[in-house]
Amino acid sequence: MRGRVAIDTEFHAEHVYYPRLHLVQLRGEDGPALLVDPHAITDLRTLGKLLEGRTLLIHSASHDLSILRRAVGLNPRPEDVVDPQILAGFLGLGFPRSLTDLARELLGEELPPSSSMSDWSKRPLTEEQRRYAAMDVLHLHALTDALERRLAGRPQLAWARACAAEINGAALQGEDPELLWRRIPGAAVLDGRGRAALRSLVIWREAAAIRNNQPRFQIASDGSLLDIARRAPTTLAELSQNRRLPRRLAKDQADEVMAALHVAAALPEEVLPPPVITRGAAARADAILAAWALTVEEREGVAAELLLPPDLRREIAVRWTRREEIVISGWRSQAIGEELRGVLNGQIGLFLRA
Repeated sequence: MRGRVAIDTEFHAEHVYYPRLHLVQLRGEDGPALLVDPHAITDLRTLGKLLEGRTLLIHSASHDLSILRRAVGLNPRPEDVVDPQILAGFLGLGFPRSLTDLARELLGEELPPSSSMSDWSKRPLTEEQRRYAAMDVLHLHALTDALERRLAGRPQLAWARACAAEINGAALQGEDPELLWRRIPGAAVLDGRGRAALRSLVIWREAAAIRNNQPRFQIASDGSLLDIARRAPTTLAELSQNRRLPRRLAKDQADEVMAALHVAAALPEEVLPPPVITRGAAARADAILAAWALTVEEREGVAAELLLPPDLRREIAVRWTRREEIVISGWRSQAIGEELRGVLNGQIGLFLRA
């Protein structure tokens, strides 16, 4: 386990809030692939201590970090996690790219067919499963080296590292309920009080899902929460007026639902959530920013989804249309700050060329 450590996990996320960990794959700088079985070793905290302070190589790291933090107590500094998928996104290789594609393109290695959808909970694991699991970490050192060599001496390398730290930090912190409610289809049709109600309901649902270790949809569907927020019932009788509302919401969890609505109803007008992008100026601004980011990707080789992730892009679009101050900070200030300000100020335009 010398030097950097390559890590991967196999887990099942169905029917639970917290995915069930079924395998951890590890490899040191030049050692063999090690497969650690959580079924046999139920306390993995020693593994977390082993990895403490190390540089970790994890492909598509955001999918694994929260699982490893909960299962083994792993809490790395975000900048200590190197994600080859993000490095590739700053090299014009596309984002997201699978490990299989990148290994073939950069290393000439053909990984075995995917077994990611197989049943990792069964024991013993098949030879095919073990081979697939080992391959997920065997080539991560060489792949990372190949990507970093291509980026060496270019500002994109520092940008990629800063971007990875940003994404890793968000993965370790968990999802922000403020963003979750905004992503619900139909949230844009609500008025300020309705948006406050939906936000409060989503925060309640998230807490209930965590408490019961259930998927969000098993607590309440997006559509049910949207209906309740739109109707804004003030009594239990009003809550149950929608005959399609699941019994657990209208009866079993009715008191909790009403408590969430009362929190929203008590908010002063000045702190109600701002509008969500819909038709109109903000939506047009969002489309312009998305198109511009794609032109930068084509020119600079930096994936548009990393330059301007959808949530950030929508936030900028809303601020733009309201003539509010827009601050471009961190690595993006160096990478796109000046040009983005030119777009926002009307000094840079877009056109289609056949």
